[in-house]
Amino acid sequence: MDVNNFNNSPAALVICGIVMLIMLVMGIQLIRGKWLYLVNFVAGVFGESKEKKATFNYKVIGKSVGIFLIYTVVFMVLCMLLAKYSLVLLTIYTISMFVWLFWANTKDNIKK
Repeated sequence: MDVNNFNNSPAALVICGIVMLIMLVMGIQLIRGKWLYLVNFVAGVFGESKEKKATFNYKVIGKSVGIFLIYTVVFMVLCMLLAKYSLVLLTIYTISMFVWLFWANTKDNIKK
C-alpha cells in the first residue's frame, strides 16, 4: 500500500481523528485530576496490597500521563500536516518519549 494514498484516505483521517479525540479527552481529564482510575489500570496495581497502593501519588502520575497524551496528539497532528517530515518528527517523538519515561520513573514526587 502506498503511504501517500493511505494519508489521503478519508477512512484513515476519521480513524486518526477518533483516536486523537479520545487521547485528548483522556489527557485533559487526567491533568484535571479526574479519571485517575485509568492510572490504576495502566500502572497495573489492581492486585497490589493497600499498603503498596498508598505509596503512589496518583495525581502526579495522572498529570504526567495526561501531559504525555496531549503531547502525543500534537505530534500526530504534526505528522498528518507535515507528511514529508514525518520520519524526522517520529524520531524526535521517540527520543522525547524515552526522555519522558526516564524522567517520570526517576522523579521523587511520584511516591508519597
